[in-house]
Amino acid sequence: MKVNCTGDHISVSEAAEMLSMNPQRERVLMQRGKLPIGIVDRSEGDKSYTYYIYRGRVTAFLNGLDLNS
Repeated sequence: MKVNCTGDHISVSEAAEMLSMNPQRERVLMQRGKLPIGIVDRSEGDKSYTYYIYRGRVTAFLNGLDLNS
């Protein structure tokens, strides 16, 4: 089942709370492609990242759905 990447955006903090995870660990896992709950964006030459996290993907991840297919 493909999980849609649109809809309700949530903050890194809110997602970390839902996942019972430290927000910094969540960021690192997302940057490494190990936590497919949204999109990590880093513009060329930019030192900071922007995170687009979707509530539906977090919920699907918590329910054990494969988000990489």
